[in-house]
Amino acid sequence: MPRKKTSEDEEKITVADAVRIAVTNRASYLECLRDGVVNYTWLAEKIMNDVERITKKKKVNIDAVKAALIRFQQDLQQEETTQRTTVGNVISKSTTELQNDISVITMKKEVVERKFEQLFKLAGEARFFNLNQGKKVYTIVISSEDVPELLRVFDEKEVLDKLDNQSAIIIISPYEIVNTPGVVSFITRLLYVNGVNITQLNSSYTDTILILPKEQALKAYHILEETIEEFRSMIKTPTTT
Repeated sequence: MPRKKTSEDEEKITVADAVRIAVTNRASYLECLRDGVVNYTWLAEKIMNDVERITKKKKVNIDAVKAALIRFQQDLQQEETTQRTTVGNVISKSTTELQNDISVITMKKEVVERKFEQLFKLAGEARFFNLNQGKKVYTIVISSEDVPELLRVFDEKEVLDKLDNQSAIIIISPYEIVNTPGVVSFITRLLYVNGVNITQLNSSYTDTILILPKEQALKAYHILEETIEEFRSMIKTPTTT
């Protein structure tokens, strides 16, 4: 008579699942595996301790780990192909704008909420304005020349953090971005692998707003423009108007 499954059996994680967890937790391993530029034996040895810990096994066969890596790579590449098609369609229809001389100011929620009326009046007059709400704070992204006016509304002592010399890249996409997973992930990954640091990220309907150091803005802008043009040449779609 077969042994009845226990809760312990149901909680066991397979080697294949453990391999996926171990690789996914290391961004560099995941990138190399997806791009097919990794030695399976080397990577299997690198993640072996993690796989044994996750599966709760004292010893895992390295060939089983290598086989799981190969299957995972195939899935990643298939996912990449599908994503590039759907994401590429959205990006090919997008346009970009670059605005320099941006400041990022963070204040406590109660401080900002006391003066919403004055703040929104300033928002309508500023060259650039974006407001992000966190659990305990608001972050105001504003054109640097309008900061003195902002600090006439609020006491400078109420500012928790102030970051100057920033730029904003606004990516204006078609409505499809709302229902297309992976677009923002693709953009942030693209900039990450090119060494660009994103200070703030926000989305508003079909706009994706990236705030980044001014010295990296032009590089990031050119990367995004080249990517948009690449997808347009592949898909041959009209731009958003």
